[in-house]
Amino acid sequence: SYQVDASMKDNLKTLVGKKLYVHLDSGTTLSGYLKAVGNHLIHLERLDRKDFYDALIKIDEIIAIDTQFRKYK
Repeated sequence: SYQVDASMKDNLKTLVGKKLYVHLDSGTTLSGYLKAVGNHLIHLERLDRKDFYDALIKIDEIIAIDTQFRKYK
């Protein structure tokens, strides 16, 4: 689950390997699998509809993230 008392970077570190939707302050949303979290950047791989593309995203430009925690029954 998310840690509301932790930083965005610390929350992202717990989600490495999971599929994420990353919402940026520019209004853009990117979706893919979180490969790595650095001090200032994240590496999002296998972007939706762009399987052979990856993205480097500045953590300070992320305004929200969402990911699936539960399966629908």
